[in-house]
Amino acid sequence: MTGRARRPVFLPPRQAPWRIRTIEVEFPWYPGFSREQKRKCVAALHEAARERLGVAKPLEISSASQEELGFRLSAFQLAARAPDGSLSTVEALFQGSKVFEDGGPYTDLYGRSGREARNDPRLVDARGERRKRVAFRFGDETWPVESLTAFYDWLYVRALCDVPDLARQLAEHDAFTDIAFNPARSLNCQARAAAVFLALQTRLGGLSELAELVKHPDRFRKAHREVVSGEPAKERGGVASSADRQGSLDLGEAPVGEPARARAGRAGGASGGRRRRGV
Repeated sequence: MTGRARRPVFLPPRQAPWRIRTIEVEFPWYPGFSREQKRKCVAALHEAARERLGVAKPLEISSASQEELGFRLSAFQLAARAPDGSLSTVEALFQGSKVFEDGGPYTDLYGRSGREARNDPRLVDARGERRKRVAFRFGDETWPVESLTAFYDWLYVRALCDVPDLARQLAEHDAFTDIAFNPARSLNCQARAAAVFLALQTRLGGLSELAELVKHPDRFRKAHREVVSGEPAKERGGVASSADRQGSLDLGEAPVGEPARARAGRAGGASGGRRRRGV
């Protein structure tokens, strides 16, 4: 029995203004925990995106992707350099860089798999809820949490700059999805990070220019804000939710969601089922 769900589709700009577009699309939902069911959902989402948005080559970026490229671009798979030059993954670097009021960063997580890092018990409180972050620290650089998705996207863009072949293949696609990403429960998204990568690369004129930008976090935050929100750079006020809305979802650890239900006063914000902790 199928239901209905909504998921965002991220569209990178091909010309000015250099702002990515995020459009929620409704599609048939196939419940179940198996990879086959998740891939049915991906196929349905992509079919709906083609029909509604006119995209030609959508790419699912997650462990549920049927394309090798989409799987390799998952934050749990994409290799990234730690401050000391050792290899890790985007997800492990993100989790290991969190700073809390009473601890962190736990940089030993850089040496773990993305899933192990995300599930480390030090990242949750006594109730099993994600602890409230006060900053991210990566080497000598401190990132404010007020910049919301900028640190996660920087890690992702920085990692992708090191693999030009994957970057070239990514540019052959015109829309990105992550079937596990529900904006009502999570903040960061690997599919959006991929769209940010292409937006910045196109705006700057090439991969080498983007690789230079990521060496300067302040400049990156300015450029990131412009392509994500269309606004000039200044750190956004407010702090992200104390629930961990700051990482990717690994389809190997939890169901991707339930059929969509409309919510009053929230445009296109359908999500289903009870809220999962720490997503």
